[in-house]
Amino acid sequence: MKKRQLFNLMKNTAEDIDKYLIEKLEELEKEDRLLHESVSRLVSLRRNKPKLRATLGRLIYEYCGGKNWHDILPLLGFMELSTISTYVLDDIIDSQPEREGKIATHEEFGLNYGIIAGSLQAFISIKLLSDLKIKDCSKLKILTLANQMWEILWVGEGINEDMKDDTTAAKYIERCYKICGVMFETMAKTSAIAADSSDREVEQFGEIGRVFGTGVMARNDLTCFLPEEIMRKNSKALSRISFEDVRKGIWTYPIICAMEKEESDKAQIRKLLGNKKASGEELLDLTKTLIRLGCIDETLDLITSYKLKGLDRVDRLNESDPKAYLVELFELLENTREYVKEL
Repeated sequence: MKKRQLFNLMKNTAEDIDKYLIEKLEELEKEDRLLHESVSRLVSLRRNKPKLRATLGRLIYEYCGGKNWHDILPLLGFMELSTISTYVLDDIIDSQPEREGKIATHEEFGLNYGIIAGSLQAFISIKLLSDLKIKDCSKLKILTLANQMWEILWVGEGINEDMKDDTTAAKYIERCYKICGVMFETMAKTSAIAADSSDREVEQFGEIGRVFGTGVMARNDLTCFLPEEIMRKNSKALSRISFEDVRKGIWTYPIICAMEKEESDKAQIRKLLGNKKASGEELLDLTKTLIRLGCIDETLDLITSYKLKGLDRVDRLNESDPKAYLVELFELLENTREYVKEL
């Protein structure tokens, strides 16, 4: 029952954030119609889709005594629009033609408008924070964290581009934090600040966000090795294109594990990495090889370790409805095990 209630809470949160963002972006139409359409495109395509970062922020704000989570819509909107900005720009970096099952922003409006849209979304996201009705000192702390987040994200993107030959597990975890975990950490910290929490509490919730977000990234990377039909059937939130990291030659955790094995399969795996012309059958055989080598199970165990770390930290919180929902949120990290079983 609690899980169903969590999904209802996520749906309710997403609906109100999307409405807020769409109304805010309408101001762009006065400047330029095409600019408005390109910046708003992915916001509309993701309308009412679950928003893990914002859900985490809402729950922490409510746990910390925030009376009405709508008061932090500018903060939650900041994080959602920041997320969308990374998707728009990642699609350009990765030469991805689709997002959310539809043509990508840069394909629909052209490369230049794609770059402009993704960049403008990032700047607008920061501007939204000005609407927060909180103490100036708290707003300054939030703005500082927001800008630090963007710096770390772009450093992470640089690391991601170099995640190829001889990548280590330690480097992989660092990359997971910097391209994803930092967003959840920032969401957690800023939500606690908005609720006027102590510095100790802010750091406490930041660690919860960091652990959850790093686990989310490892989970999302694993879904890249699963057929898209399995993902579409089982998840509304995950929208990875199957094998996109493999085609780009990126070493994520299953590949790192495979390269540590004393097996003859490594040469064949290397042939597929970065091979944009690899067939669907060849790529599915890669997944089956990774299962046989135990690399998928090792990755699932890594994800579980982040779930357990997070639950250990959440368990220290006082009993409340937000705490119960946070437990359910961490339990969601395990759902990839069910997807793998379908193979």
